[in-house]
Amino acid sequence: MRRVAIWSTDPVGERMAGPGIRYHRLSTELARSFAVTLVAPGTGVPNVPYDFRPAASVRRATDVPGDVVVAQNLPLGLARGLHRSGVRLVFDLYAPALVEAAAELSVNAPDHAVSRYEEVVAMTRVALLLGDAFLCASERQRDHWLGALAALGRMTPAAYATDPALRSLVAVVPFGLDPAAPGVRRKTVKGVVPGIESTDRLLLWGGGIWNWLDPLTVIRAVGRLAERRGDVRLLFLGMTHPSAAVRPMSMADQAVEVASELGLEGRTVFFNRTWVPFAERSDWFAEADLGVSAHRDSVEARLAFRTRLLDHIAAATPLVTTRGDVLADLAESRGFGRVVAPGDVDGWVGAVAALLDDEAHAAARTAARAVQGELAWSRAAEPLAELIERVAASQPRQVSTSPVVLRAAMTLARSSLERRGVRATVVAAARTVSGGSRR
Repeated sequence: MRRVAIWSTDPVGERMAGPGIRYHRLSTELARSFAVTLVAPGTGVPNVPYDFRPAASVRRATDVPGDVVVAQNLPLGLARGLHRSGVRLVFDLYAPALVEAAAELSVNAPDHAVSRYEEVVAMTRVALLLGDAFLCASERQRDHWLGALAALGRMTPAAYATDPALRSLVAVVPFGLDPAAPGVRRKTVKGVVPGIESTDRLLLWGGGIWNWLDPLTVIRAVGRLAERRGDVRLLFLGMTHPSAAVRPMSMADQAVEVASELGLEGRTVFFNRTWVPFAERSDWFAEADLGVSAHRDSVEARLAFRTRLLDHIAAATPLVTTRGDVLADLAESRGFGRVVAPGDVDGWVGAVAALLDDEAHAAARTAARAVQGELAWSRAAEPLAELIERVAASQPRQVSTSPVVLRAAMTLARSSLERRGVRATVVAAARTVSGGSRR
């Protein structure tokens, strides 16, 4: 049985965001065919079919128990050590790092935004040059990454001759749904959260508030809708990321400020300040009448795969979302949601009011149930299992790691000097170039 190591940079345990959930669920599915070890920060999830290893215990390539490693990103030294030792590397590009980093830094505009972005560019280049194959979440993302790989010389005549579609280079492995739609086990919102009654209609923003999203339009629309009817409530499910490595984002503070300025906070708009435990999240989604998500017109939205919406689909909850990403397109084409132009407050008011109509709401629920099987984790993981087999059976790629690793190390060092000074940079550099090899 082939050994596969899944590497998550996000925590896996009681509280998980998208990456942690993704790698926990992919590890669960892959364990049907491979000997899987999930390496991640955190304490792990009990009663799983894969092995779990805390990321802090993995320092060198020899510590990684896999013939194939699947990772969103890897420490620089570890990536070099694994590649040099013949381990096959599959990099997961489902969250386009270059675009997300540009979106975040353009809003926060920290003193060292340029150097921070250069770090992301350098590490993405390492992944694209060292990776044996790649994953993404949609055909639209696949086009994006094929362009990047072509620019780096990875779309060769030889590769094209054997696989014109290049599916063996970049495979679509979307985020998936849990095996069964959740049901209401216990009340967590209606009649429980002060200010939200059991008879209210609940709009749930099912994840964090990141800088590239647009909660402000939704808040303003709900405030206007509340002037017509008194039973509409908007709840933001998470305000802080479960990973300490993710810095607080200014958009969350702006959302609270706008809700407060409009006199809506605690009356019509509510913020859950902590991250909901993984085992409890289905209870929150099961109580929602509508799932909502909004973003601005941006490249980020064009390439996004809004994982927050999948829990709503699993609960057969109708959606209202901004037009532009692939799940919004799916909601509109399959009839389980309404889409609105970016920043269109009036459009949001109309879409929410229309979907709260009992007949329209019931029809959208039926449509959401019809697509659940297509988005199940078991189905989402199939292309990854096939890719692992192909990559494991292929000949090792003969690529010199020194130029790309040296270039990335210099970029990281320059950025660290700007932000942390010489002493901390020396310590970080020693860790960066470590990672070892199996030879």
